[in-house]
Amino acid sequence: MKYFDNFILAPYIMKATALIGVSRKVGGNQFRHSFATLGILLDYKYFDNPILLKASLLHDVVEDLHLKELDQIRNLDHDGPEVLILVQ
Repeated sequence: MKYFDNFILAPYIMKATALIGVSRKVGGNQFRHSFATLGILLDYKYFDNPILLKASLLHDVVEDLHLKELDQIRNLDHDGPEVLILVQ
């Protein structure tokens, strides 16, 4: 298994905190759901796909927060453009 250097989730976690307090239609809240999604991917050993892991934290941000300024995601780090494509 190949691991990567400098895998940083912090900017994506900070962006996902915008989901705190946003209710899910099926119950619970979107912030916990985002972290649960990340946890599932880690359980399935997706350690070597930083784009997917980062997108898991933000997969509901654009839709649930009606985020129109997509550059906020695109500019989070060098993976931002690819993360945004996956989120969309």
